[in-house]
Amino acid sequence: MNKKGFLLFEVIVSIVILSAGLLFVTRAFIAAGKSTRASKIIYKSVLILESRMFGYDLCDDIKEDRSNGSIEDAGLNYTWSEAAEAITGTDLANLKVDITGGRGGYERTYSLVTYKRLQKDDSK
Repeated sequence: MNKKGFLLFEVIVSIVILSAGLLFVTRAFIAAGKSTRASKIIYKSVLILESRMFGYDLCDDIKEDRSNGSIEDAGLNYTWSEAAEAITGTDLANLKVDITGGRGGYERTYSLVTYKRLQKDDSK
């Protein structure tokens, strides 16, 4: 190093090192934002899934049925579908709830499957 100051080479090397560090920090920040958006979609999907299944928990017995719908929350669209199908030879139904949510290139589907007693038909 010259006693009067820094060499041009030293300045260029320090700028390259700072640029690489800033590039790393910027990429980490962008990745964190994407991860946060993905987590929000997953969290909301699970809440919708839980609320749809909770409706079945409130009933003592259920009927064989299919239904679907959609929900919009903060610009994100979620669609759900439910199916209750009888299991042959038993008084049980196979319950399946699907939730699809997201925006743009990040759409995911989450499912929950369980069993519940079918409603007895008293009209026979």
